[in-house]
Amino acid sequence: MICQWRCILSLKNMIFSGKTIIVFSTSGGSGFSGTLQTIAELEPNATILEGLTVNSSQINEAQNDVHEWLVSLGYEA
Repeated sequence: MICQWRCILSLKNMIFSGKTIIVFSTSGGSGFSGTLQTIAELEPNATILEGLTVNSSQINEAQNDVHEWLVSLGYEA
């Protein structure tokens, strides 16, 4: 699914220039689809780090994946 209208409205109404954007989503199967490209187009002066998509059917088992992802980005969970 392409970046939902709420995401687009937020990006159009806020200034992310020089900021870091980290995308996280739950999905039924489409993952980020075109979302990262849309964000990059709307916010060309922002840094977009590796995002994480958790399949909605595996949300209850995702804690380790989320923790490892945050650590890989330099955050301690």
